[in-house]
Amino acid sequence: MCEKENKKSKFSGLTENADGLRRLFSFVMSAFTACALCMYFPAPWGTNFNGVAEEIVGNLASSFYGTAFMSTLLTLCLYCLASKVSGDKLRGNWAAVLLAALTAIIWLMGACFSSGGDLSIICSSPGQMLKSAIYYLGAAWLIYILLRGFCFALDSGWDMELKFQGADRLNAFLSRHRFGAVALLLLLCWSVPLAVCYPAAFCTDAWAQLAQYWGTEQFSSNHPPVHTLIMGSFSRLGMALGSANLGLFLFALLQTLAFALVIAYVFCLYEKLNAPRWIRLISLLMAVFSPFIANRAGILLKDAPYSIAFLLLMAQFIYALVDLDAFLKSKRQMLVTVVAVLGVMLMRNNGRYVLFPTALLLVFLLVAKRKSLGRSKTVKLLLLTLLPLTAAVIMNCAVVKCYNIASGSIAETLSLPFQQTARYVRDHGQEVTEEEREAIVAVLPYDRLAELYRPFISDPVKEKFNEQAGSTELKAYLRVWLQMFFKHPMTYVSATVNQLYALVYPYAENSTVYVGANDGAWFLPDVVAATGISMPASLDTERNVLTQWFLLMYSSPVIGMISHTAPYTIAVYFLSIMAAIRKKYSFLLPAFPVLIGAVGLVFAPAIIANPRYAFPIVYSMPLLTGYFAYICRGGAEENCSSKSSALDPNCKNAC
Repeated sequence: MCEKENKKSKFSGLTENADGLRRLFSFVMSAFTACALCMYFPAPWGTNFNGVAEEIVGNLASSFYGTAFMSTLLTLCLYCLASKVSGDKLRGNWAAVLLAALTAIIWLMGACFSSGGDLSIICSSPGQMLKSAIYYLGAAWLIYILLRGFCFALDSGWDMELKFQGADRLNAFLSRHRFGAVALLLLLCWSVPLAVCYPAAFCTDAWAQLAQYWGTEQFSSNHPPVHTLIMGSFSRLGMALGSANLGLFLFALLQTLAFALVIAYVFCLYEKLNAPRWIRLISLLMAVFSPFIANRAGILLKDAPYSIAFLLLMAQFIYALVDLDAFLKSKRQMLVTVVAVLGVMLMRNNGRYVLFPTALLLVFLLVAKRKSLGRSKTVKLLLLTLLPLTAAVIMNCAVVKCYNIASGSIAETLSLPFQQTARYVRDHGQEVTEEEREAIVAVLPYDRLAELYRPFISDPVKEKFNEQAGSTELKAYLRVWLQMFFKHPMTYVSATVNQLYALVYPYAENSTVYVGANDGAWFLPDVVAATGISMPASLDTERNVLTQWFLLMYSSPVIGMISHTAPYTIAVYFLSIMAAIRKKYSFLLPAFPVLIGAVGLVFAPAIIANPRYAFPIVYSMPLLTGYFAYICRGGAEENCSSKSSALDPNCKNAC
C-alpha cells in the first residue's frame, strides 16, 4: 500500500515539475515574443566598440529603450493566451509548429528588408545575431500560439454571444430578409466612396485598357480583352449619353452592385453552414470598413470583378458539397455557377491557370465516384464543369480574332527570373562571365539591370525585355539563369522574398488607396482627348478625406489586420494541412483553387502596394474557414445520411 502511494506521489511530483517547466518555457517564449514586437531591429550603433560584450549590451540597450511597459504588458497577455490555448492536445500540432517555424523565417527576412537593409543585418555583429535569434524565436512562438488559438476557436465551438435589447427581433428579421438586408447595408456604406470617387477610382491598368480600346495604344492580351471591351464600351455608352464620365460611373455602380449581391449571398451561405458569429463579424467588418473591399468594390480594375467572381465560385463549390441534390435541382444555382466560371476566366488572364487544374481534378473525382453519384448527377456535374470553361475559351478567342489583338509578352511569365537576374547582377556583377553576359544581353539590358532593379516590384526590369528575342535566346538565358542560381542561391531567395514578404509579414502595411485618378497623376492625354474623362475639382476635399479614412483603416486595431494579406495567406496553408491530417478531404476541394492562387503569387510582379493579387485568397478565406468549422462539426457526415452530398469525399456512400 505504501509502495503504491509512494509511486503515485512520485508520478504527481514529476507531473507538477513538467507543468512547471512548461509554464516557465511558455513565459520565456512569451517574453521573447514581446521583445520581438518591441525591439528596434536594425543596428542602432556605429562600429567602434571596445569588445564583444560592449557591443551586445549596448546594442540591446538601444534596441529596447523605452519599451519596458509595453513589453511587460505584452508578455503577460501572451502568457495568458498561451496558457488558454495550449492546455488541450491538438491533433496536427506538428503542422502548427512547422508552419510557425517556416513563416518566422520570412518574418525575420522581412524585418531586414523593411528596415532598408538586406540579410547581412542578421550576422553583422554579435549583438545583431542575438537580436535575430530573439526575433525568430519570438515570432515563431507568436505564430504558433495564434494558430493554436485559431484551431481552439474552431474545435471548441467557441462563439460570440449577442445579448442586447431587440436581439431576438433582429434575428427574426434577418432570418426572413438576410440577403436583402446585407446587400442594402453594403450599398449604403459604399455609396459614399462611390459618389466621392465620381466617375470612378482608377489605376494605371485601367488607363492602359482604355488607351487600348480607343486605339491610342496597341490592343494586346496583356490585359484581359473581354474586360477591356466592357470597360471601353461603358465609356462609349457614356459619350452617347452626353459624358464618358457617366458611362464609367454606371460601370462602377454595376460592379458595386455585383459585390453587394455576392457578399449578401455568402452571408446566406453562412446561415446554411451555421458558421460561427465571429467569422460572420469578420466578414462584415471587412466588407464595410476594409479598403480591400470598401475601396475596391467600385474601382476600374480587372482584379475587382475577378476576385468577386472567384468568391462566388467558391460559394457555389461549397454549396454543392453541402447539399448536392438541392444544388443540381436549382436552375438558378446552375446559372450562377456558369456566371462565376465565366467571370473568373474572362476578367483576368490568370483565371485559366486556376480553373484548368481545378477542372481536371473535378473530372477525375467525378469519374472515380460515378457509381455512387449515379449517371445523371455525374453527367450534369461534368457538363457544368466543362461547358462554361469551353465557352469562356471560345469567347476569348473570338474577341482576340475579331479585334486582331496582339499576344501578350512572355515577360509577364518570366518576371520572377528577370528580377532574380537583376539582383544577381547588382550584387555579383563582377563575377558574371562574358558568356553569361551575352546570354543576358540578348534578353535584357545587362548594363542597366542594377539601375533598374527595385526590390519590391519587377515591372522596371521586365518592361525592358527585348521583344525580338526568340526561343533560342530565351533558352540560352534560362540556362545561364539556372547556372547563376547554383553560384549564389541566397541571392535568388533574397530577390524572391524581398518582393513577396509582405504576403505574410504583418508589419509591412500594404496601404494602397485609390480615389479618383490619384490627383490626375495617371491621366493619359490621348485618352482624355478621345473621351473627355475628367475628375470634378469640386470633390477634391472629399477625396482627400476619403484617402485619409482608408489609410486610417489600414493602421487601426483589428480592421488593420483584416486589411492585410498575412492572416489569410497563413490561414489557407494551415487549414489545408489540418484538413489533410484530420482526413477532412472535402475542405481540400474548394481550397484547391485558392492554394493554386497562393502558390502563383510567387510569380506575381509585386505585392507591396499591390495587395490586389492576393484578393481571391482574402475574399475566400472567411467562407472557407466557415466551411472548415462546418465539416469539423460533422456537418458533412450529417448530410451523407440523406445522400445529398455524394460528391463530398467525407461521405461514406461516396467512398
